[in-house]
Amino acid sequence: MEDNLKKAFCKAKYEPKENLSSKVWLGVVQHIEHKAKIKFWTFSFFSLASLTGSVFAFRTLSQEFSNSDFSQYFSLVFSNSGIIIKYWKEFILTLTDSVPIVSMVFLLALVFVFFTSLRLTILQFYKSRLSVSF
Repeated sequence: MEDNLKKAFCKAKYEPKENLSSKVWLGVVQHIEHKAKIKFWTFSFFSLASLTGSVFAFRTLSQEFSNSDFSQYFSLVFSNSGIIIKYWKEFILTLTDSVPIVSMVFLLALVFVFFTSLRLTILQFYKSRLSVSF
């Protein structure tokens, strides 16, 4: 029986198709390039969206600063420092109470997302340029 198996395997020699390895390699390269394009456009979209959101968040933050009395409280530092030294705890609490913290956090988060996605967009651009060259 072993002899029959040896004969069968010897007769059925495997011959790969022509250019099979180059076709497989081309498929792998095309897949890598496709993924790089998707990542590049995704990161570009997030950087553009966060930049647009940052503009509106900055506008909202400036409106909230103008509506709050933060500038008036802060101007007391330069005009009447004797009262501030005497009542420094109350002054600090008043200042922190008048700061629009939620808008500041939202703006800083959008700026962080913008710079992170911009960095990833640039890195993806250079990686995709390198992957095309081989």
